[in-house]
Amino acid sequence: MPPSAAAEYDPAPSTVSLLEFADAILRAATSPERIGAVVTRIIQDHSDIGAIALGPGGLLSARVVNRTDLTRIEPDEDDLCRFGVCVPMLVWLDVGLGRISARFVAGIQLRTRIALVPDRPCALLIQHTPIGTADIAVSVKGQNLLGWLIARFVPLERLVATQVATHADALLSRPDLAQLTRIDVLELIDRAWDAGFIVDPLARNQGIGYHQPAG
Repeated sequence: MPPSAAAEYDPAPSTVSLLEFADAILRAATSPERIGAVVTRIIQDHSDIGAIALGPGGLLSARVVNRTDLTRIEPDEDDLCRFGVCVPMLVWLDVGLGRISARFVAGIQLRTRIALVPDRPCALLIQHTPIGTADIAVSVKGQNLLGWLIARFVPLERLVATQVATHADALLSRPDLAQLTRIDVLELIDRAWDAGFIVDPLARNQGIGYHQPAG
């Protein structure tokens, strides 16, 4: 464009402010479905708690296996960077003392809150509120005779809630999982360009072709 034409060029006023544009990008990158998928993947990929010691001096041993269903995300009506999180789980416990074993199944609802914190240059970090026993609802049932008797007369819910809260809090804070809890918006845009999701559809819609030079 000649200098004179550039000087005369006056683009039409935008109908979207920069703040509205940034808000729209933020909402697209952090939809509840996407945040839920991140939290679900973290918990599902590390759901086998394994063998733990219970009771005085670790007298009892327990093996805990967890199955996590899809995490439910509850957006905050007043703040698009804050979400309520509900993680439904089924936990199987096999508690043993020597050759004696009691088996249980526990239905669990884990509730916490997460916030999206801006990070340089153009990313969002998923940070969770510390999880305590008050955030865990538990219902325990025995799966064999000994388990049924223990569940009937021993309040196991608090013990299970403590173990689950400790495990979940440590899991969501692990440094080696930081990549899963960081949403890099610039990287998402770069991937869209590199994959042809932007240029190729535009070329098809407008009939734009690529021509190799002759010879």
